[in-house]
Amino acid sequence: LLNYAGFLDSLGKSEEALPHAIRGVEIWQRLGGSHDRSYAAAMDTLASILLHLGRLDASARMFDRAVRLARATKMPPAVMAEILVNSARALAGLGQTDRVLDRIRESVELGFADPVLADDPAFELLRGLPEFEALVAEVERRAAAR
Repeated sequence: LLNYAGFLDSLGKSEEALPHAIRGVEIWQRLGGSHDRSYAAAMDTLASILLHLGRLDASARMFDRAVRLARATKMPPAVMAEILVNSARALAGLGQTDRVLDRIRESVELGFADPVLADDPAFELLRGLPEFEALVAEVERRAAAR
């Protein structure tokens, strides 16, 4: 269900994806997986869909839960970095600049190297902020070194 929801979301069918993601997260929780890394990834999928639907408050809350669980279960750094950047997108939409920068900074510390930050419209309001520009420059440097 979660893979299918993610696939639909990637096709721009977020509204259609939402009930599948919700159901997938519910099943995962009911089966006792709510203390598992994969559950954090499931919440990340649902939160991303909520973000694409413009439900910023719900998305940010779900991302916060995903980040807490990912930290608690020692999520692999690359996956943790992705969850943090996804979370930063929702927080940016809510105008929470300090939290956005904290999440991006942590993702960079974990090795995030996807140059998507430079052009991501979610971070438009951060452009020109010295700390954000320094983080973008570091990510771009890493991406070029690959």
